[in-house]
Amino acid sequence: MNVFTFKPRFEAPALAGVKIHTLRGHRKDGKPRAQVGERISLRVWTGRPYASKQREFAQATVEHVVPVHVTRLRILRADQWDNFSRGIGPEPTSLDRRQIARRDGFANWREMKAFFQAESGLPFSGVMVVWKDLMPTKA
Repeated sequence: MNVFTFKPRFEAPALAGVKIHTLRGHRKDGKPRAQVGERISLRVWTGRPYASKQREFAQATVEHVVPVHVTRLRILRADQWDNFSRGIGPEPTSLDRRQIARRDGFANWREMKAFFQAESGLPFSGVMVVWKDLMPTKA
Protein backbone atom coordinates (compact mmCIF):
# COMPACT_ATOMS: atom_id res chain seq x y z
CA MET A 1 0.00 0.00 0.00
CA ASN A 2 1.43 3.37 -1.03
CA VAL A 3 1.65 6.00 1.70
CA PHE A 4 0.99 9.70 1.10
CA THR A 5 1.98 12.07 3.89
CA PHE A 6 0.43 15.50 4.24
CA LYS A 7 0.95 18.65 6.23
CA PRO A 8 -1.60 18.72 9.10
CA ARG A 9 -3.58 21.52 7.43
CA PHE A 10 -4.76 19.07 4.74
CA GLU A 11 -6.21 16.40 7.07
CA ALA A 12 -9.56 18.13 7.76
CA PRO A 13 -10.26 19.01 4.09
CA ALA A 14 -9.49 15.40 3.08
CA LEU A 15 -11.74 13.94 5.78
CA ALA A 16 -14.52 16.39 4.82
CA GLY A 17 -14.34 15.24 1.18
CA VAL A 18 -13.17 18.66 -0.03
CA LYS A 19 -9.61 17.52 -0.81
CA ILE A 20 -9.99 14.62 -3.22
CA HIS A 21 -6.54 14.52 -4.79
CA THR A 22 -2.90 15.36 -4.30
CA LEU A 23 -0.23 16.59 -6.70
CA ARG A 24 3.10 14.83 -6.29
CA GLY A 25 6.42 15.00 -8.08
CA HIS A 26 7.77 12.01 -9.95
CA ARG A 27 9.58 9.40 -7.87
CA LYS A 28 13.37 9.39 -8.17
CA ASP A 29 13.40 5.64 -8.86
CA GLY A 30 11.07 6.08 -11.85
CA LYS A 31 8.29 3.93 -10.39
CA PRO A 32 4.73 5.24 -10.60
CA ARG A 33 3.42 7.18 -7.57
CA ALA A 34 0.20 5.15 -7.57
CA GLN A 35 -1.89 2.92 -9.78
CA VAL A 36 -5.62 3.03 -10.48
CA GLY A 37 -7.50 0.69 -8.14
CA GLU A 38 -4.72 0.61 -5.55
CA ARG A 39 -5.51 1.28 -1.87
CA ILE A 40 -3.50 4.16 -0.41
CA SER A 41 -2.80 5.31 3.13
CA LEU A 42 -3.22 9.03 3.90
CA ARG A 43 -1.08 10.19 6.81
CA VAL A 44 0.16 13.26 8.65
CA TRP A 45 3.39 13.76 10.53
CA THR A 46 2.95 13.93 14.32
CA GLY A 47 5.82 16.42 14.58
CA ARG A 48 8.67 17.51 12.33
CA PRO A 49 8.58 15.79 8.92
CA TYR A 50 10.96 12.82 8.68
CA ALA A 51 11.90 13.27 12.37
CA SER A 52 8.57 12.14 13.84
CA LYS A 53 6.08 9.32 13.50
CA GLN A 54 3.30 9.30 10.96
CA ARG A 55 -0.37 8.93 11.90
CA GLU A 56 -2.77 7.43 9.39
CA PHE A 57 -6.03 9.36 9.19
CA ALA A 58 -7.67 7.57 6.24
CA GLN A 59 -7.38 5.04 3.46
CA ALA A 60 -8.74 5.45 -0.05
CA THR A 61 -8.75 3.87 -3.50
CA VAL A 62 -6.93 5.52 -6.41
CA GLU A 63 -9.46 6.53 -9.06
CA HIS A 64 -7.19 8.38 -11.54
CA VAL A 65 -3.52 9.21 -11.97
CA VAL A 66 -3.12 12.22 -14.27
CA PRO A 67 0.26 13.59 -15.40
CA VAL A 68 0.33 17.35 -14.80
CA HIS A 69 2.56 20.33 -15.48
CA VAL A 70 2.00 23.40 -13.27
CA THR A 71 3.29 26.81 -14.32
CA ARG A 72 2.83 30.24 -12.77
CA LEU A 73 -0.22 30.72 -14.99
CA ARG A 74 -1.90 27.37 -15.49
CA ILE A 75 -2.15 23.62 -14.97
CA LEU A 76 -1.78 21.38 -18.01
CA ARG A 77 -1.92 17.66 -18.70
CA ALA A 78 1.78 16.81 -18.91
CA ASP A 79 1.38 14.38 -21.81
CA GLN A 80 -0.23 17.14 -23.92
CA TRP A 81 2.47 19.62 -22.85
CA ASP A 82 5.26 17.19 -23.81
CA ASN A 83 3.81 16.64 -27.30
CA PHE A 84 3.27 20.38 -27.86
CA SER A 85 6.80 21.27 -26.72
CA ARG A 86 8.19 18.72 -29.21
CA GLY A 87 6.10 20.23 -32.01
CA ILE A 88 3.97 17.11 -32.51
CA GLY A 89 0.69 18.18 -30.99
CA PRO A 90 -1.70 21.09 -30.57
CA GLU A 91 -1.34 23.60 -27.75
CA PRO A 92 -2.70 21.91 -24.63
CA THR A 93 -5.84 23.20 -23.00
CA SER A 94 -5.51 24.38 -19.43
CA LEU A 95 -7.20 22.39 -16.69
CA ASP A 96 -9.51 24.38 -14.39
CA ARG A 97 -6.94 25.71 -11.93
CA ARG A 98 -9.55 27.11 -9.54
CA GLN A 99 -11.35 23.78 -9.28
CA ILE A 100 -8.08 21.86 -8.90
CA ALA A 101 -6.92 24.26 -6.17
CA ARG A 102 -10.15 23.79 -4.19
CA ARG A 103 -10.09 20.01 -4.63
CA ASP A 104 -6.48 19.98 -3.44
CA GLY A 105 -7.41 21.67 -0.16
CA PHE A 106 -6.59 25.30 -1.01
CA ALA A 107 -8.91 28.31 -0.83
CA ASN A 108 -7.97 29.43 -4.35
CA TRP A 109 -5.43 29.21 -7.17
CA ARG A 110 -3.26 31.99 -5.73
CA GLU A 111 -2.83 30.09 -2.44
CA MET A 112 -2.04 26.85 -4.28
CA LYS A 113 0.47 28.55 -6.57
CA ALA A 114 2.25 30.15 -3.59
CA PHE A 115 2.39 26.77 -1.82
CA PHE A 116 3.93 25.02 -4.83
CA GLN A 117 6.36 27.88 -5.43
CA ALA A 118 7.59 27.61 -1.83
CA GLU A 119 7.59 23.79 -1.57
CA SER A 120 8.66 22.60 -5.03
CA GLY A 121 9.30 25.60 -7.21
CA LEU A 122 7.55 26.34 -10.49
CA PRO A 123 7.24 25.01 -13.07
CA PHE A 124 6.30 21.70 -11.44
CA SER A 125 5.86 18.36 -13.22
CA GLY A 126 4.34 15.33 -11.60
CA VAL A 127 1.04 13.53 -11.20
CA MET A 128 -2.35 14.28 -9.75
CA VAL A 129 -3.50 11.26 -7.73
CA VAL A 130 -7.31 11.33 -7.42
CA TRP A 131 -8.93 9.09 -4.84
CA LYS A 132 -12.39 7.75 -4.01
CA ASP A 133 -13.95 5.59 -1.29
CA LEU A 134 -12.20 7.49 1.51
CA MET A 135 -12.45 5.57 4.79
CA PRO A 136 -11.35 7.48 7.92
CA THR A 137 -9.04 5.53 10.19
CA LYS A 138 -9.99 5.23 13.83
CA ALA A 139 -7.53 7.14 16.00
